[in-house]
Parts: sequence; C-alpha cells; structure tokens
Amino acid sequence: QIDKYGNTNLLGLKGSGKRFKLRGPGCVGVTSIAQFARKYFIFSLEHSTRRFVERVDYVSSIGYGIRKKYGIFGGPLLCFTPLCVFDFFNGEMRIKSIHKHSSLKEVMEKTGFKPIIPKNIPATKEPTQEELITLREIDKEGMLR
Repeated sequence: QIDKYGNTNLLGLKGSGKRFKLRGPGCVGVTSIAQFARKYFIFSLEHSTRRFVERVDYVSSIGYGIRKKYGIFGGPLLCFTPLCVFDFFNGEMRIKSIHKHSSLKEVMEKTGFKPIIPKNIPATKEPTQEELITLREIDKEGMLR
C-alpha cells in the first residue's frame, strides 16, 4: 500500500483483531533506509485503489506527515506507477505527469485518494533511444515492458 503522504506498507493488510488478513513481504531494511534517506523514489508495478489508499494499514517507510511530526527531513521525491508520475507538494501526492496510454480519468478511478491535480498536466516524457537500450540491457527478461 501507498498513501497520499508517501507512507508505504510492506507488512500486510489488517485483519480481525491483531491478525493479518494478508501478510506482505516485510520491510527489513526499508524502514531504516527510507527514514534516513533525504531523497528516494517510490515505484509500483500496479496502480489500483487497493495499492493507492487513503491511509496505509501499517507503516513500513514514513512519508511526509510523520516526518514533519518528528522533525525528520527528506522524503520521497517521486512515485512512479504504470499510469502516471506523482511528486509531492506540501507533503501530499500531486500528479506530475500522465503516461500517454492513460488519462486523468483512469488515474483518478484507480487511486484510492484524491491527489493534488494541477491545472496543466503534461504527458510523461518518453525515454530516449539511449535510455531504452540501457534499460533493455538491465531488464533482459522484459519485466518492465
């Protein structure tokens, strides 16, 4: 789960009582790294209301609201999804660009909170030929295609 403040949840989904409804992969190292990193990125292979929620069930890495409360600097710079790129404005997700195959309507339908919507939203810049060659060398199995 990812919420509008940049908090992420890798632990699991709340069930009844103190039990998990679904156990996630866990967050060994992620909590420490994200807390002390002044700049980092969030990346999701899925853009859905189940992934992008109003408030995460558990916090694996802290977003802007928690950082502000405890005087911790830094935070996520961007959040990349299959539909768009979000940045953060005053600690809340804002649509930075929308991928050419998507639309504002689709992004809003598949986001479980209302992000900040700028007046003019550009299309996400396409990768250059050189960037594509590099990515294909790294991603030999085509996972990101």
